[in-house]
Amino acid sequence: MRLLFIVLLMANIVFFAWQYQARGFDDHDTALQNFQVTDPGTTPLMLLSERPDAASAEPGSAGAAEVMALAPAADEDSNATPEPAADMVQDDPAESGLNIDAVQGQPDDEQLPRQVAAAPAVTRQCYELGPSTDRASMERAQAAVRQAGGQASIREAVQSVADGYWVRLPEYLSYAGARARYRELQRMGFEDIAIVALPDKRYFISLGVYKRKDTVEDRRNEILARGVTPLIEDRMRDTMAYTLAFEFEAAESAPLWDQLRNDFPEIPMQEVTCQ
Repeated sequence: MRLLFIVLLMANIVFFAWQYQARGFDDHDTALQNFQVTDPGTTPLMLLSERPDAASAEPGSAGAAEVMALAPAADEDSNATPEPAADMVQDDPAESGLNIDAVQGQPDDEQLPRQVAAAPAVTRQCYELGPSTDRASMERAQAAVRQAGGQASIREAVQSVADGYWVRLPEYLSYAGARARYRELQRMGFEDIAIVALPDKRYFISLGVYKRKDTVEDRRNEILARGVTPLIEDRMRDTMAYTLAFEFEAAESAPLWDQLRNDFPEIPMQEVTCQ
């Protein structure tokens, strides 16, 4: 009994499903047939092959133009860059003959202010005063140049300068030889003599140092009269020397030149090439 009930129940279920399926498809077809377009101005979509004038829709024909007209317009948000219209393309002002200055609002040559004539180049003259061992004289000359409007600087350098004249005898290779000659000169009555040592272990006998040339000649004649032949040489010593380098404009250098020549006649001064 239970089995029969189950069989009948299953049969009813199957029959109900079949009836429902058949009724659903029929209602769907009827709905498609009764469907009306809400906007009568909308063109229905169809394939080109379904159009009656598909044969005439060749490229370049009127049918093709109608087909292209049916294509949807490009989306406004697309990334495609539209080609500029022919009337929007701007010509090059240089090729079109336009006055660029007039287009950009630039004034022409008649409206430009006249340029001031360039000033002539300033000619400089440079000089050097010195060298001199007198630092005070160089500082006074530097002050005079700067007061007159020039530029001046003092350079320092160590140099050997003449410091009188030396009257002496030839050198000896040993101190003993120089000492023996020294005692002999004392016995001859020579005074103001001394033994001088050189850096290379040589020695000579000095017969006096003199500043003036005439005094040296008198001393030399005195020694010759006693039968001794002396040597006379310049006495040199290392000292700090100063040179004043200054420059001026050419038009203003002549008065300053004369002033420095008068104030420092013993110091050499010359014109040099400006650096």
